[in-house]
Amino acid sequence: MNLFEEIKRRNVDLRISREAKEFLEKCSQDELDYILNEIRRRDVKLIDKNTVVEILSTRVVIKQEIRPDAKDIESRIEVDRDITYDPNIHNTRSTVDDFIELYRSRFRAISKLFNRNHDDRIIDILDFMELTDNKNLNRDIMVIGVVFRKGVSKNGNLVLDLEIGSEDLERFGMRKFIVPKDHPEYLNYKNTILEDDIIKVYAKWNGNFGIIREISYPDLNSNNPMPNIEDDFYILYISDLHFGSKHVNMKAINNFLKYINDPMNRIASKIKYIVIAGDNVEGVGIYPGQEKELDILDIEKQYIEFNKFIEQIPEHIEVIFIPGNHDATRRNEPTEIILKDLIWVDSYSLPNPVYVKIHGIEHLIYHGTSLDSYINTLPGMSYSRPEQAAIEMVRRRHMSSIIEGNPVAPLREDFLVIRKMPHVFNMGHVHKKFVTHFKPSYIVNPGTFQNQTPFQEKVGLNPDIGYGCLFNPKQNRFYWIHFI
Repeated sequence: MNLFEEIKRRNVDLRISREAKEFLEKCSQDELDYILNEIRRRDVKLIDKNTVVEILSTRVVIKQEIRPDAKDIESRIEVDRDITYDPNIHNTRSTVDDFIELYRSRFRAISKLFNRNHDDRIIDILDFMELTDNKNLNRDIMVIGVVFRKGVSKNGNLVLDLEIGSEDLERFGMRKFIVPKDHPEYLNYKNTILEDDIIKVYAKWNGNFGIIREISYPDLNSNNPMPNIEDDFYILYISDLHFGSKHVNMKAINNFLKYINDPMNRIASKIKYIVIAGDNVEGVGIYPGQEKELDILDIEKQYIEFNKFIEQIPEHIEVIFIPGNHDATRRNEPTEIILKDLIWVDSYSLPNPVYVKIHGIEHLIYHGTSLDSYINTLPGMSYSRPEQAAIEMVRRRHMSSIIEGNPVAPLREDFLVIRKMPHVFNMGHVHKKFVTHFKPSYIVNPGTFQNQTPFQEKVGLNPDIGYGCLFNPKQNRFYWIHFI
């Protein structure tokens, strides 16, 4: 402001010392208004800094409590069901029979997800016994099977050996199917079909093998559209904090806490939920030589830092988190909640993965460890564009379909099947941020709060550090915020 123009405008006859002038120029407009009004009322002609300070000290400011908008919104969190991934409860001992039952559960669940027209006749392995008759040659068939083996014949055709089960899944048999090299989708099928995929095949059966016309993955349609939300609030997604690592970016952590605790920040005041997608701490003994990169060597002390972090989040914000592969849980997925002795903060500590409805928005929260398998197996995948691997995961309706890629726990039910399409599929692990939309779901990964590690530098992975992803359900829009 121009102080002398303000004095002239108010028609105040006044002489001001240099110190008083400097002080007045730093005052807010409200403070200046009060001081000049008092000068006129007191009929002061000459003022110094002490006079200004004395006048200002008589000003009474009625302060109103700044109440965050989200504080007035009632929390609505519904965990899909009381899931436990404890092998003891599931009565499994990692035997061959346990794994067989797991894969039967997977096949049974995913088979139900395929789009079936009324005129579709999916045949099973018992039906194939009738197809040896000459009268059934060149018959059009549809089968659902597991890709047991994938190869290319000497003629250049794509060859798929499919395991096909009986209706009760008590019997399985192998049948050969061929995609001719002149098929319009040949390259697509060759590059994207993986061993262990569960696919539906339209083919013409010639007695010994089937000539494939079309291959499809499970249906992605959902009869659960994104609800209309009237409340104006934000869900904030973060991930991979890695407390205990030497590489934690504390500037980003502190800026994050400062941001969400700022009562004058209009966006921060509307944050109602924070979701953390795993790797809350760095862990101990996760990989050889890890101790060289640890700032905190004790796992319990790492969780003390994580708890302190959660404690600094405003009370009206609900915090939801799951474990990642660095957390204090077993390595095989799905994983139980983090040991209760390690978490004392009031929060939602949930297993990995988990379905949870947040204010009517269906979420599937999964750490994303198996993204490594898809990136390392599928042609054209990379850590610079992990959203492509996430899409392939969703396409298969399974969070870890590559059997040899990611260790799984042989429970009686396969909890890694994506049984229903969520509104938001939230993950972490790869330290890269993205939001993408695939069919009915948004797929969200907010990156990390850990600086680049020596291993990441070696493999050329440049992490996205210190980001949060904000989702406003009322607007149905996502926003990025950077805390560095």
